[in-house]
Amino acid sequence: MKTFGQNGCFIKMMFKKIIAFCFLPALISAVPNEKQQPLEVSFINIRESEAPIYIALSEYSEDFPNSNKALKYFRIDPKGRSTAKISISDLPYGKYAISAFQDLNGNQKMDKGFMGIPSEPFAFSNNYKPMFRAPRWSDCEFVYSSASSQIEINRFIKML
Repeated sequence: MKTFGQNGCFIKMMFKKIIAFCFLPALISAVPNEKQQPLEVSFINIRESEAPIYIALSEYSEDFPNSNKALKYFRIDPKGRSTAKISISDLPYGKYAISAFQDLNGNQKMDKGFMGIPSEPFAFSNNYKPMFRAPRWSDCEFVYSSASSQIEINRFIKML
């Protein structure tokens, strides 16, 4: 039979361990994490520099680039410049894709012409240029991480 001494040393020791174990998650979360870099998306070589750019940021989706299922939406105004940038700070690291278009007529939607072909300039992450079909997720997917927090879209395409 174990003896714990007159003053219950074993019980005190166990009580201290239980208390430490309960507060361990709070102590760990109190340690400051590395500050996450925002995702910086730069648009360059903008030809229609007066038209706003509408951006859809998507997580994986089988029906990408359907912008109705995007994770976040943004609008930026180039204000006559050939470059524009957006900084997205409330986004967890992961895999994403971007589709964007310039609204030339101010109706806040992508206009399409014959056979559903866009009649306003559009762009995708990875500077993907569609030829005979809409892009697939794998064509436009990029990784946002601490090592890769900047992407550049340098091609707006106008088909019609």
